[in-house]
Amino acid sequence: MKLGIYYHAALDPEIGGGTIFQETIIEEIRRNNSHHQIYIFSPTIPDCLPEDTDSVRFVKLDNGRANKLAKTTKALSRVASYGIEELFDKEFIGPSPLERALQGHKIDLLWFISTRVERITVPYIATVWDLAHRTHPYFPEVSVTGWKWSARERHYQELLPRASMIITGTAVGKTEITQYYRIPEHLVQVVPFPPSGFALAPDAPLSKQAHDAGAQLPDRYLFYPAQFWPHKNHVGLLLSLKILREQYGLDFKLVLCGSDKGNLSYVQEKVKELGLGDAVIFFGFVKTEFMKKLYRRAFALAYPTFFGPDNLPPLEAFALGCPVIASRVEGAEEQLGNAAVLFDPNNPEEMASRIRDLYENPALRDELIRRGRERAFSWTPSDYVQHVFDLVDKFETIRRCWSSQQPYIQT
Repeated sequence: MKLGIYYHAALDPEIGGGTIFQETIIEEIRRNNSHHQIYIFSPTIPDCLPEDTDSVRFVKLDNGRANKLAKTTKALSRVASYGIEELFDKEFIGPSPLERALQGHKIDLLWFISTRVERITVPYIATVWDLAHRTHPYFPEVSVTGWKWSARERHYQELLPRASMIITGTAVGKTEITQYYRIPEHLVQVVPFPPSGFALAPDAPLSKQAHDAGAQLPDRYLFYPAQFWPHKNHVGLLLSLKILREQYGLDFKLVLCGSDKGNLSYVQEKVKELGLGDAVIFFGFVKTEFMKKLYRRAFALAYPTFFGPDNLPPLEAFALGCPVIASRVEGAEEQLGNAAVLFDPNNPEEMASRIRDLYENPALRDELIRRGRERAFSWTPSDYVQHVFDLVDKFETIRRCWSSQQPYIQT
């Protein structure tokens, strides 16, 4: 079977964990000894294409046409919102570069490995990381800025019901998909997300800048790698840090890294307001090589996000020997098991108490490190890709029933 993979290569790394996840999966697909003929489609592959393998071929889409199409689609979607749905059809604006490429290469099934999904006539697999706009609609980053609430909702309402298969990381995620969008349960497959590839790979040499920065790290610090979105709950973590200092007499530092998504200045104001200027270090965006050092040197990963059910940094921490203290969001117990200490993200006192418990019980900290490593290496990116390919194999008995040379579009 001809299997397509839709992938946005060379995305800005500062976008976040989704970029790292994509790179991890693409590398594993290239390593996997699949019997399928695989085509990796992307409008952002560099002009110097990655080297093909015996079973994997890279295809660069027409990025210029894709940008024009995106603008046309955006304009027409406004018209469509007034009820003139036929103007939004592909027949009006013509097939997208992706659709043309899929038909040209006679692709049988396409796997969207990220949330970037578009309308196509070929059967497809959709990947869902979260539905935070439904579970936490009040956060501005899923409602009024960037990818707004209405746009997210139109996206999922249109594309999920037509998917041949939907992949998500937890049973909690599956329940959300089936309930919010009335998707039959058999179409939603739970495939746990693995640690990012960089956390499992051998160390790379640090740049001089990263080496110098690492030399300035405090002896005992909590680490939180997260973009500065409101839902990341940096403020709750700062309140916990103040409690650790004033109530428990524990002088922890806090190392933060991540790009500004609009909330950095607010967090910095809170640092000053709480009198924590000497306790918080802002590194901004850092490369994965330095990120590994930050994980390994940290007393613990403190992860107070409000979003779930899947989060990648705790898995990275597991792989790198960093104990995890994380939010008790829906799905956390399923994803993290007994390898993390959980707390209510609404409760800075509980978060501080969990950190203190870990400080006063070195044996517990060592046990969390052991459990985390065991969990990280029991389900790797290779396992993830192989499981999806096993699902593809099962779908092959259905897909063989019609030709890939005829899209079967009724005229």
